Amino acid sequence: MDLALNGIKILNKKQLNAINFEEIPVNEYWNNDEKRELLMHKIHIYPAKFPAFIAQKAFDYAKSKKMQLNLVCDIFCGCGTVALEARRHNINFLGFDINPIAAIISRAKGNNYDIKIVEGYFNSVLESYNCEILKQSEYDQANERLKYWFFQEQYDKLYAIKNSIDKVVDNIIYNNLFRCLFSSILKPCSKWLSKSIKPQVDPNKKCANPIDELNKNYKRLLKSLQELENYQTNVTIENKSILDNDGYNGEVDFIITSPPYVTSYEYADLHQLSSLWLGFTEDYTELRKDSIGSLYNLTNFEIGAHSLNNTANEVVSDLINKNKPKAKSVARYYKDMGLVIARCKNLLKEKGRILFVIGDTEYKRVKMQNAKFICEELLDNGFIIEMVCRRNISNKYLTPYRSEDGKFSNNKLDKQIYSKEFIVIGRKK
Repeated sequence: MDLALNGIKILNKKQLNAINFEEIPVNEYWNNDEKRELLMHKIHIYPAKFPAFIAQKAFDYAKSKKMQLNLVCDIFCGCGTVALEARRHNINFLGFDINPIAAIISRAKGNNYDIKIVEGYFNSVLESYNCEILKQSEYDQANERLKYWFFQEQYDKLYAIKNSIDKVVDNIIYNNLFRCLFSSILKPCSKWLSKSIKPQVDPNKKCANPIDELNKNYKRLLKSLQELENYQTNVTIENKSILDNDGYNGEVDFIITSPPYVTSYEYADLHQLSSLWLGFTEDYTELRKDSIGSLYNLTNFEIGAHSLNNTANEVVSDLINKNKPKAKSVARYYKDMGLVIARCKNLLKEKGRILFVIGDTEYKRVKMQNAKFICEELLDNGFIIEMVCRRNISNKYLTPYRSEDGKFSNNKLDKQIYSKEFIVIGRKK
């Protein structure tokens, strides 16, 4: 048997309910890949980044099924990993993400560039910076949240860099690339606790010099561009929720995605530095609105007022007596994910496929049965589940624990990180 197909097939709910998901075997095919990841995948730090090799293996899976891939989609496209892999495989790509910073990074990865033009723009930015940095400080008028995160020295230099990019880089495609570059230097130059997932100040941090950080990240970007070819594919990134989309019906061959986890951090909070600096908002909490799984969406939402599948109802019922607000949040998440899967059905062509990478989390000893929920929702929407398997998660700094401040750790007394997740592949009938 082809290793890629070494998983459990599910045709109906009776089969689904007979499965213990914790006993589903790990499929080595989906664990890792010996090929070196493209440098372009690393141009911007992004939490829970989708592993590039999974997209590559998904394309091989499609080939084994004799699928013709003209358009691949990622409905939670994040930092554009699937977009770049589709591009280098000469497949057109469609991505959705409500986070404007995700859209900037994905678009930066989706375009072709003339390296000489990039070099020319960068030199002009540096020349402009030397003039901008001499101007009077704007720190007193800065957004209060930016003052919270940045010392005046770093703020003034970042302000000069951003103004230089806005003035000099007049081509929209290259301007997006340079805005991505600017975004990539913000956390090292701020008080944000290094290697922390949570937005937490490190009062003792030695913040990086912005112009030094810009030069360092530019050199990395240049190497990544030199590694790429000019690909003749179309990459479309929609900066909106998949639930707000009403186009592309019946156009997509394969959806490859990893949804936010039900207990994940607020992505708007994780990207607040970039969102504020790049002018997407004056209050980053506004960007939580309409994000899948956000606590922002709980106003006027009541448990029981919306139909959920059996798996979701089981999880929510177990949570109600332990933490009703969390139960409400989980119910809203599952309700939204049900809508997402129905929307995916509309996007796909007949016999099109969808691949989810999803893990089961836990809250107060209640298992969030995310993989089973997705399988049940796919069945309810008329999909055949061709394969469910587990994979080992290998991109968590090789450490199995996380401390209270969000740092990765080797201390067994810290919170254990989930070490496995599921690959679920469904086919539209």
